[in-house]
Amino acid sequence: MEGNEEAMRQWFHDKDMIFRQLFLVLLDIITVICASTMALWVRFDFSIMKIEKPYLDKVWITMLPNIVLVLVVYWLFKMYRSVWKYASIYEIQNIFLAGASVTVLQLIGMSIAKLNMPRSYWFLYAAFLIGGTVCTRFSYRLIRHIRNLTRDRKYGEKRSRVMIIGAGSAGDMLIREIVTSQYLHKEIACVIDDDPELKGKTIRGQRIVGGRDKIVEAARQYSIDEIIIAMPSISKKQTAEIATVCNQTGCEVKIVPGMYQFVTNELTVSKLRHVEIEDLLGREPVKVDLSKIT
Repeated sequence: MEGNEEAMRQWFHDKDMIFRQLFLVLLDIITVICASTMALWVRFDFSIMKIEKPYLDKVWITMLPNIVLVLVVYWLFKMYRSVWKYASIYEIQNIFLAGASVTVLQLIGMSIAKLNMPRSYWFLYAAFLIGGTVCTRFSYRLIRHIRNLTRDRKYGEKRSRVMIIGAGSAGDMLIREIVTSQYLHKEIACVIDDDPELKGKTIRGQRIVGGRDKIVEAARQYSIDEIIIAMPSISKKQTAEIATVCNQTGCEVKIVPGMYQFVTNELTVSKLRHVEIEDLLGREPVKVDLSKIT
């Protein structure tokens, strides 16, 4: 019975993945058509009537092979296998490289076929193709965020307001998970970091309000419910100092488990633990071997 349930879950997962990939393919086809026509429209002074018919004919004659080329190149660049809700600089880089590759290949192909286009057309086409692809891929995150907010308001679910201490890589990973997850009823209210150069700046759209001296004040100002210490590389003594200040706020205080989970990319909200007495002592706990006591 358990095996059947697992097989059923896998079937639904695979079906959902196929549907999403087909949806992205459809969006890319629409993007290619729009990029081609809009490039001509802009090239001829934003006037459809001014577009010279020979150029319009060339675009439509080559539309199908160009669409196929885009889909193949995008597939080679793993554009249909990325998890877009966690998209990062790597995915953006792939979009630019894929868009540039497609444009160059189309330019070469149409030149060989003696279907020459205005030089400015290719720059405009690349811009619209890349821009359109970025919009279609990252709009997923925006829609997901809006849907989560709407759902919480509809069902009256209160989102826990979170303060992240540490604007480094660990803090960035936690912020990304909290912002993108539809299951965590949390929202980042502010970020704390001791680096004075980071004060007033943002990380994933979340404002860094100051150093550890601002923890108590910020907890009151932003109505914080939960504080997460996301600094796995600091010493036990530093952890104890920060945890002691956090405890003055009356908020629930959690801490990342350690460097191992961070280095192995296992750092998630579910792996956080509550602050323990050892964290407040600032040293490793003394273990007594009772078997040796007579």
